[in-house]
Amino acid sequence: MRIKMETPADRLNNIQPEMVRKIIDSIYGGIAYIDETGYIRYHNKFFGEYFLFENESATGKHLWDINGKKLQNIKPEICQWLLRGHQDPYCNIISWKERFIEIKCSALEDDERYKGFVFFSQDVTDKENAKTNLYQQACMDGLTQLNNRQCFNRVFNELKDKLGKNDEYVALIMIDIDDLKYINDTFGHLQGDQIIRNAAKILQDYVRCSDTVFRYGGDEFVILITESTDELVKNIIKRIERACQTWNAEHANIHDHICLSMGYAMAHTKEDMEKLILWADQMMYQHKRERHMKR
Repeated sequence: MRIKMETPADRLNNIQPEMVRKIIDSIYGGIAYIDETGYIRYHNKFFGEYFLFENESATGKHLWDINGKKLQNIKPEICQWLLRGHQDPYCNIISWKERFIEIKCSALEDDERYKGFVFFSQDVTDKENAKTNLYQQACMDGLTQLNNRQCFNRVFNELKDKLGKNDEYVALIMIDIDDLKYINDTFGHLQGDQIIRNAAKILQDYVRCSDTVFRYGGDEFVILITESTDELVKNIIKRIERACQTWNAEHANIHDHICLSMGYAMAHTKEDMEKLILWADQMMYQHKRERHMKR
């Protein structure tokens, strides 16, 4: 008598629908099956926790009739995905109450006939926060917590690509800490680092919220000012100079004093942006020479 051995495929086929439901319910992520007419035929408990009100069931309801706010935000995009033919999976990440939820939709077909789609969602907050932290580490200067030169290059190139499409002017202020080498050589690099941090704080405190301060490298900083005017830039420089004077008056030790040389230039076209750094740098060194001549 020949005994037929049960294969893994046989065991899979013998799994009861109730067991399949238990398996799907145990998955840490929201899963729903939406048929070709848009009705939700099944969803697991995590789908309910993500998108529905407490104790609400969506089974048998049309997807567009679900009132959960998170679903409301993505319904138009899912609709566009369906209208485009749903051949490629839909994927998006939405933000909700300080959490990030990844949404994926994949079409189901039987004999090349569309039978609806599977909706999958999962909490990817930790993953997104890790990406944000890596980005901040890559774009943030460790000493001053300002944006670094790598970040400046990216923002500068983005502004350059946009400039000329409207009447907006972009200004760049180049800033150099005077006598930092003397501070380092005389009082040590720890004192020099403290001067850099204090200067960075003054710059950050005396620009507009829409302006961006960067540590350009060493003892140099850059401020990018959008929607700028000549008068506006001059006022920002005056505020920074007054802040430095106030700081120096409040700190008796000469090695705590902050003296900044500043120069600025403005650009209205992409061609001007190519020379903006050079122009501002030249004006800054002119200011530095004038300051040294007055000593």
